Amino acid sequence: MHRRELAYQERAIRRVEATAPPMSTRTSWALKKPWRYSDRSTDVLSRPAEEFENDQTLEAMWAMKAFEHAEIYFNILCSVDPRLLKLTPVDDTIYKIFREEFPTLDVRIINEDELKSGKGKAKWRPFCERFKKVVEDYSYGTLLRADASKDYTQENSMLVTRIQFYAVELARNREGVNDDIRWKFRPKPEESETKDV
Repeated sequence: MHRRELAYQERAIRRVEATAPPMSTRTSWALKKPWRYSDRSTDVLSRPAEEFENDQTLEAMWAMKAFEHAEIYFNILCSVDPRLLKLTPVDDTIYKIFREEFPTLDVRIINEDELKSGKGKAKWRPFCERFKKVVEDYSYGTLLRADASKDYTQENSMLVTRIQFYAVELARNREGVNDDIRWKFRPKPEESETKDV
């Protein structure tokens, strides 16, 4: 592990230790011995989620990583014929199962409310879990464009799992929905390149 990662983990553990309730207020699930620094890895993982706060640094790092992924993917869409893109080694399987499970889902515009409703989650969860051991980071948070005809913006982006992103984008690519992106958002040549010398 890199020094920076170790230092970050040490700070996070100290923060958790500082906010740990005293032993007298712990419920029966807690460890019977006092919470010591040497017990941190097993004890921290066994503590209830309510005792932890969202780490702003971690959230910012995740947001940067998700944005970088979105930016790279969109740049690729602008440069290459989307029908030729291979996103994973199992693209054919993902697309086939996606269309079997969601035959009428219009991938041009994804409605976030429908996707994340109780009914939507109930339908998506089994689909996603099928790829748990097949697709690396299948549940990793990823940004998806709601409207396939537009770029990533705050209004046009939603957070989905990586496998949902793959399923929708593979369908968009194979069904020709992303074809116009290359022409619509093609980088304009710089002025110096277009001038006659």
